Amino acid sequence: MTGFNNVLLIEDNLDDARLVGTYLDDHFGKGCTVHLAATLAATLAAGLAALGEAEPDVVLLDLGLPDSQGLAGYLAVHRAAPGTPVVILTGDDDDELALDALRTGAEDCLAKQHTTSATLLRAMRLAVQRRQLGEGLHRREAQCRAIEVDVERCVGERTASLESANAELRGLNRSLAHDLRGPLAGIIGMTQLVRRDAREVLPSTAWRRLQLIEQSALDMNGLIERLLSLAEQRQQAPPRERLDLTALAQAIAERLTAAEPRRPVRWRIAPGIAAQGDRALVASLLQNLLENAWKYSRTTAAAEIEFGCEIPAESPGESQDEGPGAEATVFFVRDNGVGFAMEQASQLFEDFERLPSSAGHEGSGLGLAGARRTVERHGGAIWADSSPGAGATFRFTLGRGSRGGESR
Repeated sequence: MTGFNNVLLIEDNLDDARLVGTYLDDHFGKGCTVHLAATLAATLAAGLAALGEAEPDVVLLDLGLPDSQGLAGYLAVHRAAPGTPVVILTGDDDDELALDALRTGAEDCLAKQHTTSATLLRAMRLAVQRRQLGEGLHRREAQCRAIEVDVERCVGERTASLESANAELRGLNRSLAHDLRGPLAGIIGMTQLVRRDAREVLPSTAWRRLQLIEQSALDMNGLIERLLSLAEQRQQAPPRERLDLTALAQAIAERLTAAEPRRPVRWRIAPGIAAQGDRALVASLLQNLLENAWKYSRTTAAAEIEFGCEIPAESPGESQDEGPGAEATVFFVRDNGVGFAMEQASQLFEDFERLPSSAGHEGSGLGLAGARRTVERHGGAIWADSSPGAGATFRFTLGRGSRGGESR
């Protein structure tokens, strides 16, 4: 703002009023109208009446009016026109009064005896600018508060939507689990009946295969139960217990071999591998990785599948026990199957993603994605190393402090 259109001067001293009028005329000429509430009988009441009519850009207020002394006059003006900047003029050279005026909300406070044309005009301009800035800040604060209410409402709606979707998924999971348990119960019951009724005539190989079928069904039933429980506690870290990974891998290898007994696969499962983790999730992880190796080594003449671990070197005095400062063991599943190109590795652990080398092999593209989620829930990581025709190695950890070692 370079000038003022309307200025309201509330002053009972005619000499002071004429001086201010001269200052304003010299700078703004007739473009600035000065409304005077200034006579020998001027009062605050007269100034407030003029304030209601003039709608000034700024008010110049004398504090020594007959019907109002001190800052009470300012408060009355502020109540009447809260959006109008006020510059106080006082005959007292009192720093404490000036500070009180500013704390109360006045834009400035000038001692008349030290006020010049330049200082008055500067104070008026700054008063208007400060008021405009303050109003702008208030508007932005109001906008921010409104945005916060828009965001809170959106978050609330989104949360409610997610909770509803999750509840629906939990219901679907329970329904699917119920539907799966029926066939599993039938498999378990029928294998038990066959083993009982044909006990004397079954060859040992067939007897063993029936046991494997029954055990696989029992394991699947337990896995369903555990995964349902984990789905209900999906926001929590999975429970950990000491797991014999060697035994889990051997059981999976035995089931895979029994399903295709004519396949000549050499299994190399390291003894004494143990870790801390959730039994159902880690068993599913191993099954995914070992089945993956089994599947992609099918066309290899002398197929080999290996499960082992790489235990970090221990620091002096460090024990084999798990601890928050211990470095994580790297477990691995290795095969000499078809392999894949490393530039495709980033796709491996995504849902429904299958590599070109997967052509001709059964699968949905969910197994490795599930493996990734399992290790991430345990605070670990999973990665792969391979080249076409040279097999693949999948390595994973189960979180810092998950150490491999002899099972107990």
